Amino acid sequence: LDVELPLDGEAYYFTTLQGDLKITARPVSKNFLQRLQSAGWVLTALLAFYLLTRPRVVAFFQVTAAAPLFPLLLVLLGLASLGLNRFPLAGLGLLVIGTYLLVTRWVISRLKRLPAQAKALLSFRSVF
Repeated sequence: LDVELPLDGEAYYFTTLQGDLKITARPVSKNFLQRLQSAGWVLTALLAFYLLTRPRVVAFFQVTAAAPLFPLLLVLLGLASLGLNRFPLAGLGLLVIGTYLLVTRWVISRLKRLPAQAKALLSFRSVF
């Protein structure tokens, strides 16, 4: 297949041995490239899942998630992601999870300060 390179302002520089110019190329269909890319993403997701479920990694995340500033960090990362329009769905997820953790930690800390009578009133057990 003889192909001529377009001469519309693009410069192509080739260095060959002994001045012999021979360029060979094979076509690849877009469908094949899309399937290859999809397979790559699936393999990447499986590898990430495998690595994130290792016991040491899980223990690290448990310690990190227990840190007092972790929910605030999630909220700030989510806001930055949304504000910069980079990975907006992931940013929204971080914002929701961080807000949930902040609210639940605040509620739990408030419940711990309540007197015993108020705790009894707030319990979900039936008195009947």
